[in-house]
Amino acid sequence: MDWLYAHDLTVWLMIPIMIYTAVLLKRSWPSIIDENLTPADRHILKQASMLLVLPAVVMIHELGHVIAILLMGGTIKDFHYGILWGSVTPDGSFNSAQFLTIFLSGNAVQVLTGLIFLQIAVMATTPWVVAICTYSALWSIGETLIFYTIMSIFGFYGDWRIIYSNPEREAVIAIGVCHAILVAVMIYCVYCQRLRYWFAEKTNPSWARKHHFVQAKAERVPTAEHILEVGWSYYTAGLDHQAMNCVNNARAKDPRLPDTYLLEGWIRHAQGKTDQAIASFKKLAEDIAADSLLRGKAFIAIGLAEDERLLRVPQSKLANTERWGNAVWAYTMAIKVLPEVGDGLFHRAVLLNKAGLYDRAEVDLYCAQERKWLDPSLPDLIEREIAIAKQGNVAKG
Repeated sequence: MDWLYAHDLTVWLMIPIMIYTAVLLKRSWPSIIDENLTPADRHILKQASMLLVLPAVVMIHELGHVIAILLMGGTIKDFHYGILWGSVTPDGSFNSAQFLTIFLSGNAVQVLTGLIFLQIAVMATTPWVVAICTYSALWSIGETLIFYTIMSIFGFYGDWRIIYSNPEREAVIAIGVCHAILVAVMIYCVYCQRLRYWFAEKTNPSWARKHHFVQAKAERVPTAEHILEVGWSYYTAGLDHQAMNCVNNARAKDPRLPDTYLLEGWIRHAQGKTDQAIASFKKLAEDIAADSLLRGKAFIAIGLAEDERLLRVPQSKLANTERWGNAVWAYTMAIKVLPEVGDGLFHRAVLLNKAGLYDRAEVDLYCAQERKWLDPSLPDLIEREIAIAKQGNVAKG
């Protein structure tokens, strides 16, 4: 058996990535196994499900072919396992129905494995088990029904091409219908808001308890403020659709409530709609009648959104781009609106460091140390930015 082709470069590329993922999983394990999963925890589990669990599922897929061949009275001419894909070549005298069974078996076994993962996720009560089983189910089913299908279309993978060219037309049509239905159901499961809510509840029990409390409060006293509080709760769990519904419901109760624009902006930002996010933040920031704290938060949010755009700007053009100026302007306005708060100073200093204006950045950072903070994580980052500014000044000198 040819377990690893010497020329299969993808295998040798995957092995160090798998090792890195395993090390990352071990380092993060204490955080992962606590009661609630953070976004970082979920990201690691998603990566582990693809790079550590899915290779085992692929082996099960290939063994499904092997078992079918042996049950049909054949033998294995060639076996290849490439971590995220593989192949089995049968040897024997088979009719068309047997060939169809052989090439379908591995894919069917992989879909069944994914469904077993999904059943475990439904039954489990431990957050990290729910998460990794859900991710593994999606990777397992999606790989064989979508990824392998696309590879077959372009001639890089044989199973589905062989299945759909089999002369057993009635069986092939039935397989095609089931294939399409399963793909549709999978896409529905990924985007269905009710299922996303179920996942949030199962993987973050403390969030679920707090959310049920604020939701009950809004049901008892359905003011615009309470409805918006529910929206913020949805937003923290990544449930953007439900959060946006709350924004609209709060506006229906009180069209003048300025807080809705802050939440709407962050929802749009999470969806990758930067222009819409900034437009929402600006509506709040430019509302002179709004609370100064809200306006300051809006200006900081504009700066962060504009700052994120800088990631798509080449470094050589960074100092001259209009977006750079927009971010500095937003942070400067936040400093004017909230002079007692250090967040705007810190974020502006980070940009100044990136622009090579180290003297100005250092001044902002020392001033920020004497202020209050909206984001409690920022004070811990000041020393790093001061070090960057000092090193930059030494290099320029």
